[in-house]
Amino acid sequence: MSEQTEFLLLLGEAFQMERKGARIYLEMADKMSDNGIKRLFEKISEEEMKHARIIDNIKKSVEKSIQPERDDDIDSLLSQEADPDNMMFPTLDPFTETQLRKLRGSHEILGALRESVEIEKASYEAYRNLEARFHEYEIKDIMKHLAEEEKKHAKWLVDEVGHLKQTSR
Repeated sequence: MSEQTEFLLLLGEAFQMERKGARIYLEMADKMSDNGIKRLFEKISEEEMKHARIIDNIKKSVEKSIQPERDDDIDSLLSQEADPDNMMFPTLDPFTETQLRKLRGSHEILGALRESVEIEKASYEAYRNLEARFHEYEIKDIMKHLAEEEKKHAKWLVDEVGHLKQTSR
């Protein structure tokens, strides 16, 4: 499988992961009674949807440009919906079942924020690992950009944890 074809499949999985993250953060926003935390989760959800749109646009562009060895093979791979239990890049999805249970079960603000920080850190690491895996500079740049976006989300969440700790003293 060519690097571009592998990248195309990765983009499909990344698209699904970003959409999943957007849904989860909206779900968390709905649970929060604190309006500031609610807005933070909504903001991160919007960012994750923005990432999904960027990834989808890149995927469409790559689909037009690649010349697979056999069109039938690539069409077959692309028509398959990403299956979270059978991902080619399992380290990409930071939403492990354990983390999801903790996050969804957390009605306490500080716990929800801390779990979200861990998810964003895992997303950052996944994109950095993928950046190292690919050789084409354009692909590396995309992975690096997405990693930095996840790092930014983690910082927002860490800042909010610090703010909450300080105001509860």
